[in-house]
Amino acid sequence: MDVVLVRPKRYGAFSTMRFADALAQGFIGTDVSLRHQYPRQFALAEAAHLQRLESYVQRSVLHPRVLRTAQADVFHIIDHSYAGVVRVLPAERTVVTCHDLALLAVAPSELPPRERRAVGRFRRQVSTMARAAAVACDSEATKRDVLRFTDVRAERLHVIPGGVAAEFRPMPTAQRDAARHRLKMEDRFILLHVNTGGFYKNVPATLLTVAELRASGTDVGLARVGVALSREMRQLAADLGIVAHIKELGRPGDAELCSIYGAVDALIFPSLHEGFGLPVLEAMACGTPVVASDIRALEELLAGAGLIAPPHDAHALASAVYQVLSSPEVAERLRAAGLARAQSFAWKRVVDDYRQLYVDVLRAS
Repeated sequence: MDVVLVRPKRYGAFSTMRFADALAQGFIGTDVSLRHQYPRQFALAEAAHLQRLESYVQRSVLHPRVLRTAQADVFHIIDHSYAGVVRVLPAERTVVTCHDLALLAVAPSELPPRERRAVGRFRRQVSTMARAAAVACDSEATKRDVLRFTDVRAERLHVIPGGVAAEFRPMPTAQRDAARHRLKMEDRFILLHVNTGGFYKNVPATLLTVAELRASGTDVGLARVGVALSREMRQLAADLGIVAHIKELGRPGDAELCSIYGAVDALIFPSLHEGFGLPVLEAMACGTPVVASDIRALEELLAGAGLIAPPHDAHALASAVYQVLSSPEVAERLRAAGLARAQSFAWKRVVDDYRQLYVDVLRAS
């Protein structure tokens, strides 16, 4: 079976790109011949800070132009923000993966001005998912959002949760000690936040939580993976007096990311909205306790294997984190529960589920 992955090559959604790469890797050696379809790239776009414009041109002009003549048994659009290209594809043989509908699900009052202006365009973009033969959702929570905000028929929706790569696993004590030393955050507790740059990642809550913990006498630092603090958030950190206790780690590869998960004492993930929550799954697979917001997708993913608190309540988040940091028994319980929970999310299951979806779509067409 010949399948084309419709995807961007350079895109702000770090986790979406990792999803596409992992899916492609999983199909190697199977009866699915999976090819990547990229639009043209502009070499100077990143240097000129024009990635958003580049992404828009790719989605709206360049990708549709190339796909009009593309040939395949099945087309798989790997991100809902690219759903508009279904207009130039054979819809009866097209699958779309919807990761989240945060722009529509989050209250308008919580949207930053730039995102507020994008709501209408985003709504039109994802509405085209209704044309596709099937829409795969990362969670039951995302499926509910798709039913609520689009006209996709229920029988075309399929829940295929994400998976975690095999390299995400607990480290031996000696390796963990070495990983902590590499972080150079001295002898203190270390929290980790993974931020792909979306407004819904709720960066202010992570800073307020660290500030509250430090104010109460807990020596804690914050390691950050992904997009660095914006100027506004760095000013907030300065106002809170915690800049010296924050370390930016950029965008590491999977091996180094696994090492970081293993080195820290807990993952803090107070998102306003998620479609799945890959960092939560990766942390659990590495044996790292998780404190997350009490939103549907994360409650669904954790299934009791982590502590939850309201995303706007820094005091409640700090209290939950303090339970992990102050009680070895609590930390060990969460570690064991997380490891057990993560075993249900092997990538082979994801690949098998998508293969079956491709087969069903092709047969129905």
